[in-house]
Amino acid sequence: MNSSAHRLVPLWLQVFFWLAVIAYFSNQPFSKQDLAPVLEKHRWLIQATVALPEVQFRYGGTVFSNRRDPVRFLQFCLRKAAHLCVPGMGVVYRVKVPNDEGGGSR
Repeated sequence: MNSSAHRLVPLWLQVFFWLAVIAYFSNQPFSKQDLAPVLEKHRWLIQATVALPEVQFRYGGTVFSNRRDPVRFLQFCLRKAAHLCVPGMGVVYRVKVPNDEGGGSR
């Protein structure tokens, strides 16, 4: 194995690691992923969410509202934001990796 192939091994290990993490959490039932008990402990966050201008939208047949059910609204927003984290980390990694490893600018 040449030296550039050695440098790619950690990249592929990271890819497989994140695929395993995504598969693990995707197969968990919602009851194990429920953030409501954690969010309810942070009253300031709930109060801040309610104090925002009203935001209401329908997703999957459910209405989410920061005023009617701030905990459910926060949980939805956090879960959707988490979907952006993994691709976002991939973009950051791509920018940071030297060109000889298939990444970023010089």
